[in-house]
Order: sequence, then structure tokens, then C-alpha cells
Amino acid sequence: MVKGVTTNIITVAVLMGTLLACGGTTQVVAPTPEPATTVEETPENITDDSFCGVGGNAVDPRPEELASTLRSPVDVSVLIVDSSDLTFVLEEETYSVGDIAKELILSSQGYNVSPLVEKVEPAETTCVYYTEGYRLEAINIAQALDIETLKVAPMPANPPVNDLGDAHILFHIGIESGDYFMSLSGISEPETETGNISSLPEAPKSIGCTSIGHGEPRREEMLEGHELWLGKLTDSRLEEGYKLLTGGSVPDGLILNEKINLWWVSAADHTIHRGVVDGGELQDFGPITIDGEIFSGMVDPDIVQFEDGSLGLTVLDGFDRSGPPGPICHLRSIDGQNFITDSTLLDIEERFDPSLVIVQDQWWLAVGVPSEDDSVTEIYSGSGGINFTYQSEVEGAVPDLSYFDGKFQLLTCSKSGMRSYSSSNGKDWNLDQIIPFQGCDPSRITGSDFFAYKIELVGGREMEPPLPSGKPSSK
Repeated sequence: MVKGVTTNIITVAVLMGTLLACGGTTQVVAPTPEPATTVEETPENITDDSFCGVGGNAVDPRPEELASTLRSPVDVSVLIVDSSDLTFVLEEETYSVGDIAKELILSSQGYNVSPLVEKVEPAETTCVYYTEGYRLEAINIAQALDIETLKVAPMPANPPVNDLGDAHILFHIGIESGDYFMSLSGISEPETETGNISSLPEAPKSIGCTSIGHGEPRREEMLEGHELWLGKLTDSRLEEGYKLLTGGSVPDGLILNEKINLWWVSAADHTIHRGVVDGGELQDFGPITIDGEIFSGMVDPDIVQFEDGSLGLTVLDGFDRSGPPGPICHLRSIDGQNFITDSTLLDIEERFDPSLVIVQDQWWLAVGVPSEDDSVTEIYSGSGGINFTYQSEVEGAVPDLSYFDGKFQLLTCSKSGMRSYSSSNGKDWNLDQIIPFQGCDPSRITGSDFFAYKIELVGGREMEPPLPSGKPSSK
């Protein structure tokens, strides 16, 4: 498959800053972007005000020397001020709205967040204040949080805290945003200032793509009987090819520097590994890093290359917590080995094996919904990678979505074999053929006729997708 995308300048800047500091393949068809070196405009949903919340009397000239790239998040200090006065109880521990905001910024962006400041004069408006030269970082945080009324402003002469310390960014949570942050914890409208999560009928949802559901690397016995294979798929003809390794699953790949690069989940440590096929052999470069760490809990990798050469990896997050995993998250990287968390694409339970393709600025996401009887694949789309909406579904799960020859191409696993679909609009699908073979997790290798897949030795079943069963018994 071929995956392509036009990235916004904030994302490119994050990736460049990080560089300076240190199941299926898809295709992207996008207009050639003009090179950009500075951010000239604030995003439409973010107001750049000279006055925001409390503190007042701030002057609002834009800093003349805006950096062309974002600093590495670890080099940016953020101070959170919570004036919402809302708390909730989780497992007998009391948390504030500021705790939620801190987790979001720390986990999704990797910023250096100072201890919370919660006893301040109340403010209605939520605002991200920045010190001189840190406007891009403030905008990036505001975009990541996606609060409709969020404002960005220069640090006022009299900030709402007595001591900023070494903070470059002051994130002031106003009363009007309290309910937004509470909704991320699973509480919508608490009857009092303190809501008790244990009294709710359902457990709270995950707070976006965070450390919830991650664990230490460990051997995963479930995957030890899985084999990675590399073959070729041309029209209706499948060459099964040869085995690359035993103890790996859910592969995806693309051509980089004229070589096949693969990403898969390893049985050795249950983390996502990257490797290169060279001379018919797979060279394993080891586990990828995510926000500077190596951990278990992200699975089902799906890789895409953007027009600027950077890489996007879509994964199923939260696999190491009890109950159903999720959400579907998107990571970014320059080198394919070191990633940062970028965004949450879809947060719906029991959706597995994401596969992403980007045509111009429209993102198309396929996810599998396995069941014992009728497994299906759902198709969603969202402009610019946000606000995904349901479009259609087809039979079979563990999808691989791509776009080439002017059409969407979709492969899914079913008990009868690998189902091959095509569509001109991403909504109406034609079943072109069913290809029987002993394998699953199909993945076209972007930029070639190569085709990666897994064979599960245990039980000898053909093309049967995994079934949702909450937390695997071996965890």
C-alpha cells in the first residue's frame, strides 16, 4: 500500500525538535506542500489574546524571533494552575482536574511538568501563557488538548501565581474547562465538587493515549507460535514466499532507502520492533521508543510515510490493562525507531488492528471488530486526522487499507480466506476475490508488490481473526 499525508507545521516542528535533541501498509496521495520555516498564523480554534483569565495587563506583541522548530518537549517546563476546584475519586485516591491535565501533557507530549498549583484566584477562561520565545510550544499544547475555548497569550506582567520558577509555559485551567477534563476521566456532571468514580455504573474511559495500559517489557507466550512471512501479492496472484522469523506477529512495512522496513510485535518482550530485510534475512533493530521509553502495551502497528519523509505509526494502545484495550493512537518519528505520541484517532471499545491511508488531507481508518460468528471491518474518515466518522463496513477483520491506481484497496481476514475489496470513494466496497491461504494480518509493503503476513502455528487455523476477550490470560 502507499500512504501519504501533508503534515501541519506544528507536527513537523515537534519531530524536528526531537531529532535535534537526541497491521497493514498504506499509501498517501497528497498535494506537494510549500516549505515552511515559521508559524505565521494561530490555528482557528485557538485565540491568541493579550488578556486571558486572571493576571491581566499583558502586552500582546508576537515575539519577533519565533523559532522555526519546536524545542524538544523535555527542554520545556510547564506549570499547571488549576482554578476549577473540581476533584474525583479513583480507587480511594482523590485526583484534581489538574492531575488529568498533567497526565495529558506529560504522556501525549512529553513536557517537563512542575508540581500542580491549585490554590489560586478563580478564572473563567482556560489559557496557555508563554514566556518570550515559547509561543510555538504554547500553541502545540493548546492544539493537543483540543479545547474549543482555549486561549493562548503572552505571560502577563502579574501572573496568577507568585512564583513561576523555571516554567516557560503556564497552563491555567479555568472553571469553564473543568467539565471537559472531568469528562476525560469518565465523569460528566458531578453532583458536587467531588465525584466518586466507584459509584458509576461503568468504569472510566482511558484519558486519550496515556501510560494507562502500559507495562514492563515481558515475554509473551501467546506470540511464540506466530511466524512472520514475506511473499508477493500481484492482482489475484499470491506467492507465499518465505519465513522471516518465529515469535513475531501483526507486521506492517514500507520501502525505505530501497529496502523493506518492517514493524511488528515481538514475542520476546511484547513490544513493537523495527527491522530491515537485507539479503532475504530480517535484521532486528530491537524495540522502538515512544516518548523516550520502551514499554509493552501498544500493539497492531500500521506504518505510513508523509511527504516530508517523516513516519506515522498507528497502534492499538492500552493493551496491558484489564478490560478492553484502546484507544487507537497515532505516533510520529523521523527515523522509524524513536517515536512521540501525536494524537488519538479513535476511542471506541473493541476496535482492533488499525490500518490508515491518507488521500490528500482526508484520513481513512479501517479497524477490525472480531467476533466468533461474523467479524467485520469498519471504515472511518476524518479531515486532517481528527473527528473521525463512520462510513461503512465489510466482512472480515484484521484489515489492511491502501490506495493505489486511483482506488482504495482493502484486505481482511475471514474463515474462508483473505478477502480483497476495492472502492472508488472509500464508502461503497466491491468484493473482488477471496484468496485462501494459511495466514492472517495481511500487509502490503508500500512501494512494492511485497506482502507481509503472519502464520499462527498453534491450532493450525486458517485466517481466523483474534477474538476480544479483555485482558489476555498470560498478562
